[in-house]
Amino acid sequence: MNRLCLASTTLAAPVRFGHDDNDPVDVVLAFGSPDDSSHLRLLQALAEHLMTGLAETLRAAPDREHAVEALRDVVREM
Repeated sequence: MNRLCLASTTLAAPVRFGHDDNDPVDVVLAFGSPDDSSHLRLLQALAEHLMTGLAETLRAAPDREHAVEALRDVVREM
């Protein structure tokens, strides 16, 4: 079954893209959607969580399980 998915990684070596406010990038988020609209709710939930500290939570996660739980919190609120 195809379904909505969300993943993240925290980069050991941050990447500069030339943006005054958002560089360097060290947290990368990716998602997949089974159709052309499911991801819209996910993007809204991600935006809300990013404004309230999701990136910091992912950076500080001591292990994979803590990071996965933070991402599950995003999906639960959809």
